[in-house]
Amino acid sequence: MSLENHHEIIVKVKEWDRKEKTVQTVSFMSYVFLLGAIVSEIFASTFLRLSKGFEESFHTFLSVALFSLSIFFLSKAVKEIPLSVAYCLWAGLGITGNLLAGYLVFQETITPQQTWGSILIIGGAILVRTSQG
Repeated sequence: MSLENHHEIIVKVKEWDRKEKTVQTVSFMSYVFLLGAIVSEIFASTFLRLSKGFEESFHTFLSVALFSLSIFFLSKAVKEIPLSVAYCLWAGLGITGNLLAGYLVFQETITPQQTWGSILIIGGAILVRTSQG
């Protein structure tokens, strides 16, 4: 690469940096879709446990249908919400929601480590969300 070509590359990068950045607005409906994805994922996981390893057809059907619905809602949400934010919120709040569902539905114990883990997950999700310019 000659020095002349190297200069052209530097100029092109500087021109790209000066481009005006656009801020994408996110509609309220996108967050409704994300909430639907989170809630349906929590219910799907609960029915997955109730299906006893896909031995109970009704609970298996509900689990698969709700996981599909969750992915559908998530696909609608990521049309406007950045993928990193949507997936972080979906997965993080889904983990925390499933921890609570296990406690409420199946009388599973919640340890202090699980509580702190959930707090850190929610904090991380908030941090990812608020870091989006």
